[in-house]
Amino acid sequence: MEKNSFACGDIVLYAKEGLCRVEEIRTQSFGGREMDYYILVPLKRETSVVYVPVDNERLTGRMRHLLREDDIKSVIRNMPDNEDLWTDNERDRKQQFRDVLISGNIDQMMSLLKTLYGHRERQLEKGKKMHQSDENAFKDAEELVFQEFSYVLKKERKEIERMIRDTFA
Repeated sequence: MEKNSFACGDIVLYAKEGLCRVEEIRTQSFGGREMDYYILVPLKRETSVVYVPVDNERLTGRMRHLLREDDIKSVIRNMPDNEDLWTDNERDRKQQFRDVLISGNIDQMMSLLKTLYGHRERQLEKGKKMHQSDENAFKDAEELVFQEFSYVLKKERKEIERMIRDTFA
């Protein structure tokens, strides 16, 4: 199956929306222009609908099939080797973290989590908290990763969190 080939009923990860079900693929007219769209329903907000143009590579590039169980275990096992994404410039860091969250790239997401786990620990040692934008990126990354891993591994969020934190112990 090619990268951007999705079918009705597929569960996919879509950018910051998280897990979504491809409800249907249909032609829709917005602004007088007809296009084919993936109609996505976020699993955590089933009253919402996300329209993703089938032919828009930038947006469909933010959709991906879920990882398999063995891929997830490998990603967790390799997390300590992931790159540290920290940059001192707050504006650049905020943009970089936003780009990672939108990309849905699991290696980058795990690098983001590793970076922010470490930063949070260093801040706690100093008796400080993380900057709010870093805290928000941390929570968003955790939500996306934990949601996917919980779904695929059929484990509670707390178990996933423990699996990831144990890689740093």
